[in-house]
Amino acid sequence: MDGPTFEVFSGSLIKDATWLESVDGLGAATQRMFQFSAIRPGPYFVFDCKKRKVLASTDTSPKCKPPTRTSKKKPAIDNVA
Repeated sequence: MDGPTFEVFSGSLIKDATWLESVDGLGAATQRMFQFSAIRPGPYFVFDCKKRKVLASTDTSPKCKPPTRTSKKKPAIDNVA
C-alpha cells in the first residue's frame, strides 16, 4: 500500500457523480483520473473520504463553439427616424 486510499469519480460532485475506482496514494489517484479523462472526456475528481474533500479535479469536456454566421451580408436595418 502506497498510502491512503482515494476515490476516483466521474461527473459533478453536486449531481450525478459516478464512482470509478479506489486507488492507493493521491499521486496515483490523480494520474488515474487523468487517464480516465483522456479516454472519455468529461469532468472527473479525486475524493478523500476521510477528510470529505475533493483533492484534485479536471474537466476535459469539449467546449462549446460560438455560433458562426452562414452569410456575410449585414442584416437590413429600416430607417428609424
